[in-house]
Amino acid sequence: MIYKEISISGFRGFNESKKIELAIPNRSFGSGLTILVGENNSGKTTILESFRLFSVAKQNQNSIDISLEKRNKRKNKISIKLLTDKGEIKLETKSNGARITLENFNVPISDINIYSAKARRDIITSNTNLFSLRKSQAVENKLSRKSQDGNTIFWNRISEIIENEDEKNFFSKLINDIIGKELKWDIELIGESQYYIKCIINDIEEHDAEGIGEGILSVLVIAEKLFKSQPGDLIIIDEPELSIHPKIQKRLLNKILEFSEKIQIIVATHSSYFISWDALENDGKLIRVTKTKDDIEIYTLKKETITSIQKIRKNIQNPHILGLNAKEIFFVTDNVILVEGQEDVIYYKKLLDKYNININADFFGWGMGGADNCKNILDIFKDLGYCKVVCIFDRDRKENIEKLEEKYEGYKFFSIEADDIRDKQGKLKTKEVDKIINILENHKISIEDQVKTEIIEEIKEIGKKEGLLDKEGKIKDEKIEGITKDMFRQLEKYFQ
Repeated sequence: MIYKEISISGFRGFNESKKIELAIPNRSFGSGLTILVGENNSGKTTILESFRLFSVAKQNQNSIDISLEKRNKRKNKISIKLLTDKGEIKLETKSNGARITLENFNVPISDINIYSAKARRDIITSNTNLFSLRKSQAVENKLSRKSQDGNTIFWNRISEIIENEDEKNFFSKLINDIIGKELKWDIELIGESQYYIKCIINDIEEHDAEGIGEGILSVLVIAEKLFKSQPGDLIIIDEPELSIHPKIQKRLLNKILEFSEKIQIIVATHSSYFISWDALENDGKLIRVTKTKDDIEIYTLKKETITSIQKIRKNIQNPHILGLNAKEIFFVTDNVILVEGQEDVIYYKKLLDKYNININADFFGWGMGGADNCKNILDIFKDLGYCKVVCIFDRDRKENIEKLEEKYEGYKFFSIEADDIRDKQGKLKTKEVDKIINILENHKISIEDQVKTEIIEEIKEIGKKEGLLDKEGKIKDEKIEGITKDMFRQLEKYFQ
């Protein structure tokens, strides 16, 4: 079954009905991945919990009771609708009470296969972070994977894997590919009924229940969700980055992208490492969740915007434009400053510090990689619902500001009274100028020595720029007075 979209109203922070469209696998790398970003307490976890409710209701005779604190105070009823390729499934309250009922329209309840790795990995059950659970519960119940809670599912799967050598090897390879080390594992027993995972890393680092790190535990939990997942399943991973080293985060993302070629996966994250442009270009989705005073808002990066930024990604001279630093901007509340290049980011911060101007905003990465990229990057912020964005250009782009203000209403645009942030020499070096003179002379164009000297000096001036700072980065106070300082004051007020 393919899960197309979910609509939520009356549940936690969701007041009016909001729709979240999901990525659908098309056998391309990352195509089935939906990425949720947003601040803490913005509503991401509520979206994931809404999906989990369908599984809980399925196990609970098609109904579930929702406590008062989880029901939106402005709404009398909860309504969660899940649209699939087979039809619509609904969870709705029939009265103002706690009970919500599962209704399916031509969709077999047995086809609902939603598995989740919560941010709090439930299998860590002791106060000393022992990676343990009552394995006996899983063994004795012999429940199928489709009708268990997260803890029982994990231990039942681990119990099955350990008894099948081929499956254990496949599962171990999946873990090893993610952590970048050889991990040997087994199930051990403490006392009479407490089971835990015992790990040996690279044949020398042996860890019992107390010694194994939470990052490895997290990888094991997520790997279990991915392991043996099938088309028609929906895998939900809340904050996959928890306790995981950045190198492992990158490897984990790569595995998630591989699995999402055929499987639908939703990731809610606060880590730049889990923003994948590859997935987005292959029809994956990036969704920003924000919380207002009265509701939760949903913003999705549009396909046309993703297409337009592909040329930026192909710029091998400036691979950082949409790199890790730039991705961090997806996790700020709002208030973003776009500047043309790397030096602008460095020197504008220097100017603000110098004149004790406090601006409540974040610079976008290491600049836009040139003013020509402005519209493409602005479209990202417009799609994702950012309200306060500023662009600062060099003087030569001043004539573009009026059109930009019309297209991006509410955003602010400025140009400095200088050619660049810093003084720049002409682009042509002495050897290159000499070549030009030689070309002229080879064409029998006679140039007197005095004229030649003047021509050389004029050619050297080509590309020369005057900035707000000298070429060594020293601030020119006389250039900052007036218009530039007024711009800073406007920024300070705008971002209040």
